[in-house]
Amino acid sequence: MSDFLATWRQKKGTWILDWFPGKTFANVQVHLFAKGHVTDSAEGDPQRIWHALSEKDSPPLLAPKQVHGAAVVDALPLWSLPHRPRADGIFLNRPGIWGSLRFADCLPVVVVGSVPSLWCLLLHSGYGGTVANMAGRAVRRLAAKHGAEILEDAVALLAPSIGRCCYCRDESDPATRRGMTFLPSEGWNRRGEKIFFDLRRIVALQLAAEGIRTANIHDVDCCTKCSPERLHSYRGGDRHARSFLLAGIFEGVHKRRYWWENSNSGNLPVQ
Repeated sequence: MSDFLATWRQKKGTWILDWFPGKTFANVQVHLFAKGHVTDSAEGDPQRIWHALSEKDSPPLLAPKQVHGAAVVDALPLWSLPHRPRADGIFLNRPGIWGSLRFADCLPVVVVGSVPSLWCLLLHSGYGGTVANMAGRAVRRLAAKHGAEILEDAVALLAPSIGRCCYCRDESDPATRRGMTFLPSEGWNRRGEKIFFDLRRIVALQLAAEGIRTANIHDVDCCTKCSPERLHSYRGGDRHARSFLLAGIFEGVHKRRYWWENSNSGNLPVQ
């Protein structure tokens, strides 16, 4: 899509990646809150991060307890904080509730569509989830439940994660050998006794295999470990702090403004 845009900016000492998937999806907001005062001190606690972002009037937020699995939960008020269902994906298709996931090397995957109405899928695809084809299975389930037409205009974002430059595993590890067996060969390579995995390329292939057009899969190709000034990385030493992926859908004009929703002046192009 020609009007796709992803931009970085800093607000109140926090790095924010804003994603604008196109005019068709103008009522979908997607932001990744990376390093800064909002996320660093919260130590991955979504309740603390959400309080810092929404201040006193906090609308419902779905923030599942991530377990490196493949479960996707619908964004319903009954699952919102303080409840923490065990899942690594969220399906949003109604206004009035936000969805969130946390990251520190694993791959954030966002898919949006407008058929039959606006929807947004958030996924936490780490190594285990990628080997299990979490992204492909989630998209396949959507098509099975709502009809193949739901993917007609679907657009996907692969947000920053650990890159093919830095993500390696010991070849002797049984989990590594499972990846070498079940993942496409173009998604990994051997360097001595280490196997380097390109999770971004693998997930892009998984999404395309389920019907999302390759031209509609956008990769913000940025390695978390190589960008310590901007992004959290578990392998880079961030044991507790996490980046915070946030998404919401709105009806009509979005009247509520948060401190981080200012104009995009000063945005930096994605590197």
